[in-house]
Amino acid sequence: MNRLLTLLFALSLFAGHAFGETSNSPSDPDPAEYTFRFVADDDMFYIPWNGNGEELDRLIACIAQNRTAIANGKVPVLVDGYCTSQSSEAENLAMAKIRSNRVKTEMILRGGLTEACFTTKNHAAKGNYVTVRIVIPTGPSEAELESRRRATEQAEAERLAAEKRAEEERLAAERDAEQKQRTEEKQAEEKRLAAEQTATEQHKTEEARRATKEATAHTTAAQETATCDMGLALRANLLRWATLTPDLGIEWRIGDH
Repeated sequence: MNRLLTLLFALSLFAGHAFGETSNSPSDPDPAEYTFRFVADDDMFYIPWNGNGEELDRLIACIAQNRTAIANGKVPVLVDGYCTSQSSEAENLAMAKIRSNRVKTEMILRGGLTEACFTTKNHAAKGNYVTVRIVIPTGPSEAELESRRRATEQAEAERLAAEKRAEEERLAAERDAEQKQRTEEKQAEEKRLAAEQTATEQHKTEEARRATKEATAHTTAAQETATCDMGLALRANLLRWATLTPDLGIEWRIGDH
């Protein structure tokens, strides 16, 4: 019995090594498919056995990178259980189901997933293992999409800020133009009023000069007509009388010269 178990164990190691080389290369840093080996006639998931621990670590790391997309249903997790060690197809399917559930339990406990994240199929063929495939879309990742969204929002914010600055500058220019126009109109009105005042003052000055000239002429005429034939003349200066400084003089002419 011991020899039979040892032979079966050696055969499983050889089969596992060969299958691992064909399905998942250790050089692949982020494989999309992960394979977990099971001992024939046993449904227990031995993590330290036959490279299962390394495969599980890589699977959990992949889940951590895509947890949001997996939880949102954008990245499906496909679980396929295989069993051929039982005597009937129904027993093989039942064993495959248990093995699939063992692997999903680890993903739920260590990866934070839920049963709704999995699509499970069990097969009574090929061998004694469970495969997990994470179908990562070829498009941009969640981080890239978030980065693009932030860049778009930043560009939109910068555009709105630029439009706001342009509007503020336009309003400021309009206010400056209105202020300049009001200043120019005020200066023009002041110049007009000053010109009118100057013209009025000049008119008054001209009127005063004309009145003074007329008064002087009238005074001279009065002085000339005040002389009598006997040589006596009554002399008065009307300009002095106009300034409230009255004067009166008598002249006696004794000769023509």
